[in-house]
Amino acid sequence: MWVLVESVLQVVAATSFGWMVALTRLLERDGYRWFKGAPLAVGGAAAGFGGAMLFLSTEGVHHFWLAALASWVLLGRVRHKGELLMAAMLALYLGAWVVQLDNLDTRALLGVFGGLLGIGVAQRLIKRARPALPDSLIDERWAWYAVVAGYLFTVDLDIGFACAVWAFQSGRSSFDDESSRGKLRSWGIKPPLGGGGSS
Repeated sequence: MWVLVESVLQVVAATSFGWMVALTRLLERDGYRWFKGAPLAVGGAAAGFGGAMLFLSTEGVHHFWLAALASWVLLGRVRHKGELLMAAMLALYLGAWVVQLDNLDTRALLGVFGGLLGIGVAQRLIKRARPALPDSLIDERWAWYAVVAGYLFTVDLDIGFACAVWAFQSGRSSFDDESSRGKLRSWGIKPPLGGGGSS
């Protein structure tokens, strides 16, 4: 029974983590406005939910997020205060996890990291070469799902790991369209001045 409860809590934490990451991006990159200090507060909340997800998760999720954070940094996706706070807090958690391990699975870690970084670079090159392509075709989630599939088939058939990544990406993409962003007004979050933002 506890295993089922733990799995449900992991998915809830991963989804909430994705929401907070998406909200941090809207506030810091896209110009949305909330209360003073909101980006840091939301970044801290993202770290909290991310930490809860990791606490409830298997080693596969830990390997994945260690690689994901490293690839985000190298791809320039961690640039603002809230994002930096979230990344630093999760890095500390993962660092403590690595220290207490008897044997880090470097093959799995390097495989996930190489996959995320390689596909991320390829997506950027494709977007530069074909700027008219819809963003949905080169969205980060497809890179993540491809890497997760590779992990499941070559390292460990860890369904909980796949569910955690899917839940995070589902939460992260919650505000991708204008209709869903319109709901943010009910939270007191205001759209960017002039209708535009930076990314």
